Amino acid sequence: MGFLDKIKKFFDTGGIDTDLSAPEAFRWSDDEIPLRVRLTGHETEVRQISDIDLKLEEEVSAGADEKERRNRDRYTFVYHAGVTLQPGETVELDIAFPLRRRGFSNDSTAARAGRLIGAATELMGSGLTIGSTGSRYRISVMPAVEGARMRKATSRQIRALGFGDFSF
Repeated sequence: MGFLDKIKKFFDTGGIDTDLSAPEAFRWSDDEIPLRVRLTGHETEVRQISDIDLKLEEEVSAGADEKERRNRDRYTFVYHAGVTLQPGETVELDIAFPLRRRGFSNDSTAARAGRLIGAATELMGSGLTIGSTGSRYRISVMPAVEGARMRKATSRQIRALGFGDFSF
């Protein structure tokens, strides 16, 4: 293995292409954000994707100070993919990024209570909701390719709708 081959191997991201489809907007009272992730395999080699790391992160303005940058909203989720991609194969995965509030179980009564509390606090204008309404977020996906040293992220901008905001 030559010197250039070693450098290329060090920066290897797995040789797959990733595409992300997401809605333009979401509400914090929703249960989830529906996503579609398209994975396209390496040209000549089989690739294994074990997990896909997803992140929803509030975007801050270019002029934001350090405190604003540190205190922005960030949420993560790991999707256990277990996908084998044959050379050149394309696979589409429908992934739901959960927006459930911490402390609630998955039963429907708790989910309804979480949505009701979220809607009520948005209506009253209190600061008790998770996330800021009307803010811009970036949702990103980063597949873990077996044997690759580095990972490559693909992302899209998405807006959190506030009270009275509508998305068409």
